[in-house]
Amino acid sequence: MEKRTMLQYAVLVALITLIVTGVSLSGVCIRPVNAQTAQDAKTSEEIKQAIEEVEAKKQQEAEYRRAIRNLDEMTTTAVPDSHYPLVGETGYTLGKNDIVEILVRGQGDFSGQFIIGPDGMIQYNYVGDVPAEGLTKYELREVLTEELKRFVKVPDVSVSIVGYNSKTFYVLGDVGHPGKFAMRGDTIKLRDALVVAGLPNRTAALKRAVVITPDETNPKIVKVNLKDLLYKGILRDDVDLKTGDLIVVPSSRLSSINWHLDQILGPLYKAAYLADFGGVDLKD
Repeated sequence: MEKRTMLQYAVLVALITLIVTGVSLSGVCIRPVNAQTAQDAKTSEEIKQAIEEVEAKKQQEAEYRRAIRNLDEMTTTAVPDSHYPLVGETGYTLGKNDIVEILVRGQGDFSGQFIIGPDGMIQYNYVGDVPAEGLTKYELREVLTEELKRFVKVPDVSVSIVGYNSKTFYVLGDVGHPGKFAMRGDTIKLRDALVVAGLPNRTAALKRAVVITPDETNPKIVKVNLKDLLYKGILRDDVDLKTGDLIVVPSSRLSSINWHLDQILGPLYKAAYLADFGGVDLKD
């Protein structure tokens, strides 16, 4: 009797231990009710938060698409295309030696490339000399359209410039690529011209640059501060250049001395000479 009581007591203790530790008789882990409930609640909250984030992103994307759609409608229906100013519409007037390509739809005899001659005319097939100098390509198209009405019932004409040869500017002095450059407009900003010419070198005297407008008796000379223009963003001296204008970027005086040392003394003697000045390069 006492043994059976002890056995029952042992079984009862074992069952209590299993329940407390969360282990079932089959070997499967059983978490306490409170911990399982907390974990399920946490997982449910995370899932709910993720769903809300996805829905918020969908709503943002929908609003973005709606805004883009409204913008497209505004830009395509508010103003007809013909009212928009074309880029370069009046930015380049044709001149001597420019080359234009004229295309007339369905009329190969009237199509081709034509050079503007010294008299400012193009020699156009079947029509004769047509004045082109001083016109934009759009104005030339209107002139040709009127001329071709004698030969074509409804002429569809397009004009494009394939050779920009009538307008040039010059950049000389201490720059990366000095030389003569063609212009694609009636004017060009000084800063853009310097970029085309490879920008001033390190030895350039940036504060002593000049822009010269040539003239037979009285050329116009304007001093410009390239240091302010290029490296400080001060646009006061960003002047408009016209065809024939000349930019001169001189070298600094010390760099001239340095160049002469290179030519006369040679690299070894120059190094010894600079050592007498504490190793300071005369370019600085």
